Amino acid sequence: MKKFNSIFIGLLLICGLHGQAQAARFWGQSPQLNNQGHVVWHGHHQGDREIFIHDDSGEAIRLTDNEAPDHAPQINNRGQMVWHGHDGNDHEIFLLNPQGEPIQLTDNATDDQLPQINHHGWVVWEGFDGNDREIFLYRGYGQPIQITDNDYDDFGPRINRRGDVVWTGKADNDLEIFLYRGYGRVMQVTDNDFDDYNPQINTNGWLVWQGDDGDDFEIFQYQGRRHANCRRHKNCGRVVQLTDNESDDRSPQINDRGWIVWESGVGNNKEILLRKSKKKTIQLTDNDVEDYGPRINNKGWVVWTGFDGNDHEIFMHNKHEGVMQLSDNDYDDYEPQINGQGQVAWGAQNGFSNEIWRASSPGVLLWSSDPNAIMYS
Repeated sequence: MKKFNSIFIGLLLICGLHGQAQAARFWGQSPQLNNQGHVVWHGHHQGDREIFIHDDSGEAIRLTDNEAPDHAPQINNRGQMVWHGHDGNDHEIFLLNPQGEPIQLTDNATDDQLPQINHHGWVVWEGFDGNDREIFLYRGYGQPIQITDNDYDDFGPRINRRGDVVWTGKADNDLEIFLYRGYGRVMQVTDNDFDDYNPQINTNGWLVWQGDDGDDFEIFQYQGRRHANCRRHKNCGRVVQLTDNESDDRSPQINDRGWIVWESGVGNNKEILLRKSKKKTIQLTDNDVEDYGPRINNKGWVVWTGFDGNDHEIFMHNKHEGVMQLSDNDYDDYEPQINGQGQVAWGAQNGFSNEIWRASSPGVLLWSSDPNAIMYS
């Protein structure tokens, strides 16, 4: 295994977050970055949570300034941002367009939270309509539409570049996967006697998720009929179980090439597996520590969190260097994200403070939750 070396200095952005690691995971608060290397996060400012961005200006800029907490920012490759914030009564959805103008998308008496945004500025989120959680969509103009309207909870929506939306919903007595392809067409992808959840979707409309088959968690896939080469795939339009073993397989991610990465309980540890095709699955890690939370970009580069014996560190695999350890310090690094260019951002818990760092030689402190920290531009 290779340690992080100088050729990757210009590619990495190390980002710390406000709050404990567990709270960060609850809110999905790993930092987010787009293909331009712009990083967004929520940070602690004067007793409140605000939204920050580090962009081409070279500075950490606070985008919100209010007395209510703002959470879960997302950014697309056009620089549009979305997050959920508290307006004094409940959580609402806010959008920052490319002109830097904030727009409040929702204004109601219910909670709207955990938004996702695609390349075209379409936004999807889960909201509480008075009885249960439903899925809502904003197409970049007009008023948001309510995709679901039923008597059970729908949650965890994801949206791809085309505007397809996937989420988890409760049908009968278990959790199933649902897909929306626009104009009122909702499809129930799974229909079985066990729970399916955590769906992910790529540009071609292919889905992956984890399901409990009765013994343990396995990885499942649905290849949507929208793909141009659908006829070449005998499983197109069908649900396929990709794994079938005695260990838990969780947290699948899929890129636009159809490559799938996930964490698997191999032996007594969690390892990272990469499936490039039906006949080629690679175990990226093989060690005595736990590796989890993988992410993959369209190049096939994979990042994840691993425990090196002392604390949590960040690792990456690509075809040029194999497995590399990107961080090596005395505190916890977690929840990495990778963009299409191979730039990586992640959260770090450094003692009692959380900081935003940019990797260089030496490292430059961009933001800190410690008010006594010395800031550099």
